[in-house]
Amino acid sequence: MIGLWGACSNGGVIAAALSFGLALMVLAASFGHISGVHFNPAVTIGVLIAGEIQPVMAILYVVMQLLGGQTGKFKE
Repeated sequence: MIGLWGACSNGGVIAAALSFGLALMVLAASFGHISGVHFNPAVTIGVLIAGEIQPVMAILYVVMQLLGGQTGKFKE
C-alpha cells in the first residue's frame, strides 16, 4: 500500500522509489527471519552479488519466484 501511494502521488520517481524501498524494508524486518528476505528476484540477485547465496540456489529462487508470480495471477 505504501509503494502504491508513492507511485500515485505527485512526488515523481524519487517518491515512488523511496516508498517501494520503505515497504520492502518493513517486510524484510517483519518476515526476514522466516523467508530469508527473498521477496522478489531483485532481492535475490542482490543477495547473490553480496555473496550470501550460491549461484545455483539463486537461480532456483528466481525461477520459483517467477513461477509463483505467474501462478498468483490466475485466481478465481
